[in-house]
Amino acid sequence: MKKEEFSRCNLHTDCFANRGGCCVALKTGQVPSTDCPFYKTKQEALETRLESYKHLVEIGREDLIKKYGGQMTHGHQQI
Repeated sequence: MKKEEFSRCNLHTDCFANRGGCCVALKTGQVPSTDCPFYKTKQEALETRLESYKHLVEIGREDLIKKYGGQMTHGHQQI
């Protein structure tokens, strides 16, 4: 997607989904002015991804790890 297709957000500059003032979690529409449901710091987002990874390992869903975990999306770090 092109940068202009993402919603502008200057409210949460420390959010994991904020890339140069654009929210990569919301592709269309407007970013909420307060209490954005997608807001997490980069550290919080990384911790959440690691918890999800561990849970998938515990329940034996390596197929999902291979299917989704091996891809980098929206500039997220690969686990």
